[in-house]
Amino acid sequence: MNAIVIAQPTKRKQLDPTPAWRLYRGSQQLLVQQGLEAVWARYGFRQLIDEVILSPWHGPLEPDQVVAPYDFTWKGRPRAEVAEIVAKMGAVERLQDAVRGFDLVLVLLSKVYLAPLRLPTWVPATAPQRWLFFASGEGLPFVPGGANVRVIAAGTPEARREGVKVLDLKAHLFRRLCLDVAAEGASALINKWKEG
Repeated sequence: MNAIVIAQPTKRKQLDPTPAWRLYRGSQQLLVQQGLEAVWARYGFRQLIDEVILSPWHGPLEPDQVVAPYDFTWKGRPRAEVAEIVAKMGAVERLQDAVRGFDLVLVLLSKVYLAPLRLPTWVPATAPQRWLFFASGEGLPFVPGGANVRVIAAGTPEARREGVKVLDLKAHLFRRLCLDVAAEGASALINKWKEG
């Protein structure tokens, strides 16, 4: 089994052009990086779990794609404006291309990033590809239904139970999954999807 994680950027960034997976310095991305480092140290760079980062400025970015820092977000922008940006950059089509061929897609996106992607219209049709969404209550309306989709609750109650900030919870849970994968292999991915 091979997997890909769709992560979102953070406001804090390196000051110079940097590979995308190292550009973002916010706590969420640092947790994602730690998880990926554990898997990649064991299996090789971009092996077993790959990554795509959904940049609001560039669209989907591969981990080793060098990117200059930028200051742009979809947060707080009117939905119609974000939809226009997404259409202009071909973000949905590029994301579909990025996840094609993977057995499992792990999604760590907030509602700000989920809403414009129209996932309910195309994710169910990707079966037998499996999807695992780490989602809070506000993101759930944008998570598609289907036999190939599972959800891990990632809201306030779960954050309290884990002892982390709500904003960091998805990345925290992903990091934990990566540590399991580094120790146990692909079976940890299969088990997590079945639990979801």
